Amino acid sequence: MRWLGAILIVLAGLCSGAIYSGEKKQRLRGLEDICAALELMSGELQTRLSSLPELCNELKDRSEGAVQIFFGNLSKSFNRLGETEFSSLWDENARENLKILNDEELRQVSSLGKVLGRCEVERQLEALTSVISYMRTSLENARKTYPQEKKLGLGVGTAAALLLALVLL
Repeated sequence: MRWLGAILIVLAGLCSGAIYSGEKKQRLRGLEDICAALELMSGELQTRLSSLPELCNELKDRSEGAVQIFFGNLSKSFNRLGETEFSSLWDENARENLKILNDEELRQVSSLGKVLGRCEVERQLEALTSVISYMRTSLENARKTYPQEKKLGLGVGTAAALLLALVLL
């Protein structure tokens, strides 16, 4: 019976490491999706001068994951636009739907809500370019550290489980 318990503990350690690695991979995909959506937004503003509702609907259809949910919920919240400022809607939806971002990344994305639809197009594009640059840097850092974090997550989970299994035996 002890052996069965030890095996289950080791499997649980492996699973916890796999879950940790999966969360890091999901963050990486989320950062890629955000960068792609913001670049698409910038291109649409630059070439077609789309309105924010049109732009959000298009981004909802052309995005994936949490970013798609973000733009979908933002599109739905446009009916509250008269009673609530766009920046509040943007910030609220970012905080609810972009949980993969750390505090500074979320602050950067939220800052776009204060500029989009309020300023001239050049200023909006500057803000988008700045946030895209910041998010690209975050993405590159996440890509560099992912292999190490994956090994660390699997290694620590497995090592801790093996030690616990040895104590059990």
